[in-house]
Amino acid sequence: MYASDSFFTLTQFGRIGLAALSFLLALSMLTATRRFTRPLGIARALGVTLTLFILFVWLSPQVY
Repeated sequence: MYASDSFFTLTQFGRIGLAALSFLLALSMLTATRRFTRPLGIARALGVTLTLFILFVWLSPQVY
């Protein structure tokens, strides 16, 4: 079904490495979001969260 997906052209170690990289990227963004929004009110925290999400979507292809 996904035979042409580039993930499945990687070796087993490549798949594990990509999964680990994805996990670390997501964990770092969640940690940054929590750290930056903790002292803020709800309205500002929402704005910071949306900004960090946009940065995550924009920067994650550059990391890969």
